[in-house]
Amino acid sequence: MTTTTTQEPFEVLSAWREEHPTANHYASNTKVFGPFHEGVPCFHVQYHETVILRVYADRLVFNTGGWKTPTTRDRMNKFMPTGCRIIQRKGIWYMDNSFGHTEIADRFDLVKTVHGWSLFNREMEGW
Repeated sequence: MTTTTTQEPFEVLSAWREEHPTANHYASNTKVFGPFHEGVPCFHVQYHETVILRVYADRLVFNTGGWKTPTTRDRMNKFMPTGCRIIQRKGIWYMDNSFGHTEIADRFDLVKTVHGWSLFNREMEGW
């Protein structure tokens, strides 16, 4: 019998926060803040001085800060929903999911829909 698990990023971080109620250190040079930001349920994942990911229950907001490094990609991939991951080919980053490979910008969102997670590349205000 094969067991399939589904990773929901907000639930993963909520469980981590329950286990570590006062800690922010997640991994080397990586901190997690939350579960609230300005009254909204949200986790922030910070790598060095850049908030690389905001995790909401229904969306993920990514920001490389211009640092498309293997470690930045690794930290982002740790919180990806099942079936999604960032890959790199010839120096270009792509979202690899059930829709195929889509080139991604420095700032992009994954939004949860009834059909799965949809990618939106955009330049965002307020980072």
